[in-house]
Amino acid sequence: MPQTGCLFIGDVTALTGITAGRIRHYEAIGLIAPDHLDSGYRTFRPADVLLLLRIDLLRSLGMGLGAIRACLNDEPETLHAALVQHRLVLDGEHRRIERLLEAVDTALGHSDDDPSGSMARLATTQRDSIGMFGRLSRPLSDRAAVAYLKIFSSWELPVPPLFGQMVLPEQITELLERLVIADGHDALFARLRDLSTQVVALPPDDDAATRRLAREWVAEQLASPYPTAVADALGDCVPRLADLTVIQQGLRAWSESLSPQAGHFMHEVEAESERRNASVLGVIVVPRAADGG
Repeated sequence: MPQTGCLFIGDVTALTGITAGRIRHYEAIGLIAPDHLDSGYRTFRPADVLLLLRIDLLRSLGMGLGAIRACLNDEPETLHAALVQHRLVLDGEHRRIERLLEAVDTALGHSDDDPSGSMARLATTQRDSIGMFGRLSRPLSDRAAVAYLKIFSSWELPVPPLFGQMVLPEQITELLERLVIADGHDALFARLRDLSTQVVALPPDDDAATRRLAREWVAEQLASPYPTAVADALGDCVPRLADLTVIQQGLRAWSESLSPQAGHFMHEVEAESERRNASVLGVIVVPRAADGG
């Protein structure tokens, strides 16, 4: 029998609502240390029950077990610091949920008149996505997210919306964050928007026209550089991204989903960029830095 005032695990579960499995887990990871009888049964003192209730309270706030462990030393300043940090996490999660709800509401609001467009809107407005181009390794800043939603929400391309969930590496997020604060970034997107219109309009099986447009595009990028801040961001990031095989393969798959000619166009842009000793990311072309530069 347990000592006077001690409880078995079933009693603790009945009193606290915390399942026996969870209590055993807390013991296994060292958050609690109940006594054990010779028979192996756990016994819990009132202090153990209070500790369990404290742990479960912090868990109900969404706090991780690592943070909870730091709060169990009964030092008020430790708990305060942990709660301050956790509030920041909750605030970010709250804003994330609000944006997700907004994305779902936007899709639902148009589902009656355009059912097939619901998935496209979700792919465009889902928080961690930049529309038709992919899902980022981390969310963009609020400023960047608003800017890219504005850009891509009105950019009509016949791309399967699920390409908006293709996973993109951290370097892509870095590039996008830099571009959105760069003066003159609208010039880049204006050119890309104009190019997409021309590529979609390429005649099927007209390889000569596709090759000609690719050469003209590469020549224009190298002869008419973007504003300084945009050019600096592209010059820093594009060469590093151009070496990532998964990115180039993903961009080729994306372009081929537009049309066979779009896929051929991207191939020609890559070939022409190589001939001109330039780095290319998809269709974004930048001069290669001079050796030792």
